[in-house]
Amino acid sequence: MSLVKWYFVTGLTLLNAVCGSLAILFAFSGDYRYSSLMLIVAVLADQLDGQFARMLKQTSDIGKELDSLCDAISFGVAPMILIYNIYLETLGMLGMSIGLLLVSCSVYRLAKFNVINVHEHFLGIPTPVTAGFAIGLVVGNVVMPAIYIGLMTIALSFLMVSNVKFYNFKNYKSLKNGERVIISIEAVVVILGLFFYPEKLFIVGIAVYVVFAPLVRFLLRE
Repeated sequence: MSLVKWYFVTGLTLLNAVCGSLAILFAFSGDYRYSSLMLIVAVLADQLDGQFARMLKQTSDIGKELDSLCDAISFGVAPMILIYNIYLETLGMLGMSIGLLLVSCSVYRLAKFNVINVHEHFLGIPTPVTAGFAIGLVVGNVVMPAIYIGLMTIALSFLMVSNVKFYNFKNYKSLKNGERVIISIEAVVVILGLFFYPEKLFIVGIAVYVVFAPLVRFLLRE
């Protein structure tokens, strides 16, 4: 029975990598919608494997390392290729450099997460946010000069490896009252965005998370 549980949890983790790889293949073939869909499934698999591992008591060091390797594919390489193919390619070597910066920061962020012992919050933006950014660009049919997309990609890259504190919603109960109020406001903003601009949901959600989280911590002097 224990072996069945291990295969189930490991299968979820590997599903993350499989979907990330499919996202890359679809991006190369120009099927950007399917590519973004695969990233959505990868994000879901990444969230579920950890929860099931804890629930079924199947956490292990190899599972932790495997999760990071899969994340490197789905939240590092795949978003980079998707963003590069749609926007950054027109910038030539600059666009290529920005894409490589995104991958490098993603991999470093994953390694950093494995060695620091901080669970109350995230130090730097978690890597799935980059997948959400890429998904939002595709689903929202964002039309914007490539240089602006490049600048936002650079900002996300450096925020990933920064020591800026971002909310870990898994620890919602441990947050201060002021933080909970602000998160509730953020949720309202995202819900309103869902009703009025459903195609922009991912972009709105990412923007709210990236901007509000460090701002609130600064105002609360954390």
